[in-house]
This record gives sequence, structure tokens and C-alpha cells, in this order.
Amino acid sequence: MFFKENESNKKRMNITLRNFLSFLLYKKEELLNEISKEYSIEERSTFIYNCAINTIVEYMQTHKLYTIPKIASLEIQKLFKENFELRIFEKNEDDFDNISASTKEIIKEFECIKENLDENEKNESIDKVNEIVTSAT
Repeated sequence: MFFKENESNKKRMNITLRNFLSFLLYKKEELLNEISKEYSIEERSTFIYNCAINTIVEYMQTHKLYTIPKIASLEIQKLFKENFELRIFEKNEDDFDNISASTKEIIKEFECIKENLDENEKNESIDKVNEIVTSAT
């Protein structure tokens, strides 16, 4: 069961996901270096993406109501770091049927983690998510 869907929670979750994506995009190089070099950059990027999706699923299943986005962002980042340390890289196939369209759009944007983006492209991804967040309010 996913988080309780109401406008306030949806907005908080969307902001939390935006912050989480930003965190991942700017920590990606560091995270790549923590995974064995026996894997290609593409494989390591996919591992990070899968861990991020698993973290989102776990977070949404365990948090029925949300606090302010700043605290929620720290909580989801901490959960990601724990999952990353445990090497939870297999993609969880839970679907996102019970969440809002805007939240689904933001989660779809996490696919950019699999790509090798420069700073401008990272900023464009965050800008796109910002547009989704503001248009959903």
C-alpha cells in the first residue's frame, strides 16, 4: 500500500522526489566509484537507478503521511544510502498505479540517472521536474 494520497501529501512527495533526484545526480560520480570497476559505467549507472527506484518504493510503502519536504528528503536519502550499502541493485517491479500522474512523471525522470549527463543536462532534468512540481499544484 502506498502513501495516503491527498493534495498536501502529493505535493510534499513530489518535492521530496525532486530533491532526491537532485541529490542523486550530483552524487552520481561518487556513487559510481563505490561500485566495483569490474562493471561498466552503464551497468553501475543502472545499479544506482534500480537502487533509487527500490528506495522510492520502500519509502512510499513505509511512510503513509509526510513531514515537511526538507525532513522527508533527508529521510529518503538516508534510506537510499542504507540500500546502496546493502547493494540492493535488483529493480523492484512494484508498480506505481496508486499514485498521482505528476508523481509518476517525476519517477520516470529518474531514468536520467542511467545517462552520462553534463552539468547543463542535469540542470535541465531538475528544471523539468520543477515544472512538473509547479504544474501539479
